[in-house]
Amino acid sequence: DSIADAAMYGALLFGCVWLKGDAITAEAPWIIAALGCYAVSCLTALIKFRRLPSHHTYSAKIAWLLTVTAAVALLSGWASWPLRAAAVAVALGNLESASITLLSDRWQVDVPTVWRVIRQTWLGRVSHSSPATRYEENLEPLSNGDFAMVFADHLAAIQHHAQSTPQERITPAKVVQWSNTDVQPYFGKICRRLLLPGSGILGLKNLAELKQLAIAGRSCILCLNHRSNLDVPTLYALLQDRDRSDLFDRIIWISGRKLDEDVGPTRMLVQAFNRVIVTPRSWMKDAHLDEELHEAHQINIAAHRAIHELRNQAWVFALFPTATRIRPRDESTTHAIEETDSYLKNFEFMLLGHIDGCTLPVSRDRDLTHEVPTRDRMRYTFGRVLRTEDWRANAARRFAGLDQRTASAQAIIEDIAAIRSAEADER
Repeated sequence: DSIADAAMYGALLFGCVWLKGDAITAEAPWIIAALGCYAVSCLTALIKFRRLPSHHTYSAKIAWLLTVTAAVALLSGWASWPLRAAAVAVALGNLESASITLLSDRWQVDVPTVWRVIRQTWLGRVSHSSPATRYEENLEPLSNGDFAMVFADHLAAIQHHAQSTPQERITPAKVVQWSNTDVQPYFGKICRRLLLPGSGILGLKNLAELKQLAIAGRSCILCLNHRSNLDVPTLYALLQDRDRSDLFDRIIWISGRKLDEDVGPTRMLVQAFNRVIVTPRSWMKDAHLDEELHEAHQINIAAHRAIHELRNQAWVFALFPTATRIRPRDESTTHAIEETDSYLKNFEFMLLGHIDGCTLPVSRDRDLTHEVPTRDRMRYTFGRVLRTEDWRANAARRFAGLDQRTASAQAIIEDIAAIRSAEADER
């Protein structure tokens, strides 16, 4: 969008110089001042966030309207003063954009005024110790409709950026996929709109401890219950709002290939985070050619090899033990898959997390477009960091009549469910 705006301004200026060169020369100081402020806005964003601003402020929209009016007035020979008014508006709009960049602690899109970022980023910090005082603006009801209707504008912007990452067939050589950081802010904005007061993260220092262990070269894994397709981007949004986006950036999610092979918004969603792709058992149960099944096994071998290679390189791996979202009236979706233990035994340390709340209840398998979003209080609670070897031994003792795989699968669900807010060390 920013590049398109610059191109339109440039084309308009070129046309005016070509047709009304003398008039443009006379107004050169005004135009140079406006262009200088635009350069300041772009350079500020490039230096701080390494990307162009995309704030879409109200002042920018007003400046564009005045610029069009000035061009018509100039080309028709009516008057030159509208050009001066437009130049002032362009300068002020870009100075506001630069101010937004300087005041922001993260790159943001669709910030209509500098007051918005002052209120959210600076005044909001006063209440960081009290989750109940945040997200009060979301008390306003959502528009009626499914996900595609309520967030149509956001999905259009996401699709635009997602096109820069062409869809490729999953192969053993492409099991590790890195996040498309251009789409992250849009999904973060969607998730923030669905958060009610009281949303937040408890036990944040435990997640930070896991990250520090990973940076020290220790292998670490995070395990959470799975409520909705928005579980991951909601964690991204909440961590950003606690000024700890560094924790999210350090996570690689173990993700089923079905999500990456989707052609709709679900695939755009998984692009927003780092992931290593595996073939789940549910995929194997479908009808496939022998060649496809062979490749699926090779994908899993490659995925486990990638996990083994990356686990000591300062990454935290993350896993949903149920491998699917919890579905009402489907008891099987609350059980951990037995493959969970195959992952756990490869890591020295583990952290269990509990997600309380759901902003996108399951309605259709894998297709978030037709799911109906709802506002909810989202709480992510992280327990203590555990030594995986000790935890697995304890699970075997608790379920003495079961093999290790089954014991770990049952114990991890019980332990995640047992995590409560009071067990967290901080708010």
